[in-house]
Amino acid sequence: MSNTLDSAKLSALIQSATKEMVNRMETFIQSVQDDPVGSDTITVILNGEKTVLSRENYNALKEQNAATKMKLKTDINALTDQFRASIQQKPAE
Repeated sequence: MSNTLDSAKLSALIQSATKEMVNRMETFIQSVQDDPVGSDTITVILNGEKTVLSRENYNALKEQNAATKMKLKTDINALTDQFRASIQQKPAE
């Protein structure tokens, strides 16, 4: 087992989570783009395009992405734990 943190696995985890969040954001924004926004608004920029969302829709978007962030955190912690375990193992003598 390697004593170095597998940066390729870490990179893949981050890329996957980022892609999932962008895809979800695109889908969500498309679904609410015609909703009235009122006076309490937040502007988000995704792929270079500004979109104005109501506070309610923005909060729903944040909640949607929270699950992906939590899964990413859990996966990174698991990878870190594997790394810690590998450096604590001593070679058999």
